[in-house]
Amino acid sequence: MGGRLALVADDAERAAIEQYTGNVYVEGTDAAKEETWLTESGEPSYTKWYADQPNGGTEENCLVLYGGWFHDSACEWTAGYWATKVLCEM
Repeated sequence: MGGRLALVADDAERAAIEQYTGNVYVEGTDAAKEETWLTESGEPSYTKWYADQPNGGTEENCLVLYGGWFHDSACEWTAGYWATKVLCEM
């Protein structure tokens, strides 16, 4: 069994994910090239960045849905972190 992070394609999907999960990591990273956000299938077709995001530089390479907006975040899991990692079953 494997899994992957949810890919947010539009406002309806964003709202559905938030309704059931709250703050959550979603598919997207700029680890390969800073400020070039990619998903498994290429460039994301939907983004809804918060006003000052992305702002984490090379320390924050993962995409988080937080309060209805995208934010860049550290990818490492730490106890007490404010977002959860929800995997979609493959």
